[in-house]
Amino acid sequence: MAQVSRAVRSLGLRLCPRGVRDGLLERHANLRKAAPAGIELVFNEYLGDVSVNVDSRYKVERILWSGVYERPLMEFLKKRETAGWWSIDAGANVGAVTLALAKFSGAAGRVIAFEPGPPNVKRLRANLALNPELNARVQVVAQGLSDKAGTLYWEEESGNPGNALLRENDSDKTSAVPVTRIDDYLRANPIEKLDFIKIDVEGMELAVLRGAAETVARFKPTVYFETLTRYVGMRSDKVYEGFHNFFVNEHGYRLHRLTADGDAVPIEGAFRSGYTLAIHP
Repeated sequence: MAQVSRAVRSLGLRLCPRGVRDGLLERHANLRKAAPAGIELVFNEYLGDVSVNVDSRYKVERILWSGVYERPLMEFLKKRETAGWWSIDAGANVGAVTLALAKFSGAAGRVIAFEPGPPNVKRLRANLALNPELNARVQVVAQGLSDKAGTLYWEEESGNPGNALLRENDSDKTSAVPVTRIDDYLRANPIEKLDFIKIDVEGMELAVLRGAAETVARFKPTVYFETLTRYVGMRSDKVYEGFHNFFVNEHGYRLHRLTADGDAVPIEGAFRSGYTLAIHP
């Protein structure tokens, strides 16, 4: 229903005279998520004071233009003592969560942002360049993540620029990208602490986790990962069982969903949220 409503709003905005449309978008931030293609600007009020590039062809950038991205996660972070956090953003895209983590963690914090898509890496770096103070806290790694190192093929989703899958086979629609394991990367680039990992990699979340087993066992970071039902069966028919085994059985975590206000509510039974939060006791 949300997608249908957004499509209706998008059609209405396209049909509006430009002056009327621009006025509506100026006054109603939530409408910007449905903005039609053809709008480009620099928005200086993401999360209050962070600057980002906006090209309305990109869904993520339209959401950034609304002022907040993944509100439950942002509210959760605001309620935590995040100063000095070291984080990993797996699937950083253009930096919506990377920028938030860099902002909330302060001068002593660091973010390692993994993004394999060539156009996304370019836009991520451009957004960081708009925010020199935050840029100094971020290490961009232009690689994908999985449970084994190698090469995969980045394919942009048709009709959704910037969103992509990593595939095993090459085609005329794909770009070859390097892939590593979090464990391997941190073995080559040691860190002393890790507080938080966000994973949003279009169905490869379990593979990324399996490639980070040593890291999770050592640091016990809080992990926020995508569990959208449309990706179940894309990589394996037992993805949710795999998440439960990895966190609960193997590493002693507890699984939660986030409310709109950012409160972590324990999960009882099946996964029912688009994102899940794993917290070690």
